[in-house]
Amino acid sequence: MKMLLLRATLFLASFQLFAAESPATQTNFIAIKAGHLIDTVKGVVLERQVILIENDSIKWVKADDPGAAPKEAKTIDLSDYTVLPGAD
Repeated sequence: MKMLLLRATLFLASFQLFAAESPATQTNFIAIKAGHLIDTVKGVVLERQVILIENDSIKWVKADDPGAAPKEAKTIDLSDYTVLPGAD
């Protein structure tokens, strides 16, 4: 009986997990931490920047500080690299 209850609980929990992550209802955030960022518009290299990507589009770029990106964002740490954002 305990095993059946455990299986039912796990089944319901997994169903809720997949329902919560439905692509139709959730915004996808990716935060890229760049050690150096080349700003081709201003012709400068910026240090320690965060690029926030929301649903495959660059939303903003700003200085890296704690809390700069949404907590739910997947973080890609490129702190040791130079990044050149591009457009479609």
